[in-house]
Amino acid sequence: MIRTVKYHCFTRGMSQDEVLRALGEPATRSDYGYGLGSKWTWELRPGKCLKYSGELCVDRERNEFPVFFTADGNVNTQQDDCEALNGDYIYNADLFSEGNW
Repeated sequence: MIRTVKYHCFTRGMSQDEVLRALGEPATRSDYGYGLGSKWTWELRPGKCLKYSGELCVDRERNEFPVFFTADGNVNTQQDDCEALNGDYIYNADLFSEGNW
């Protein structure tokens, strides 16, 4: 858990509390209801400009990153490696290497 907080990443099976410690507070939380789980979304820096008014950018690409949870409140992903909000992966071999203790 300490390593996921250090690298700001999440991996399969982490609880919602662990994800909060590693990634911080999400912008939105959506509950699917009927015990189906939930989705938390983090808003990242806006991307490239999509529309200009003269030289002023009036509409930017929105960058969001969703994390899905099971009904039990654990991360639901197929990846075993630790994924950061920017989409990069910290591979388990790197996460648990000697220098990261």
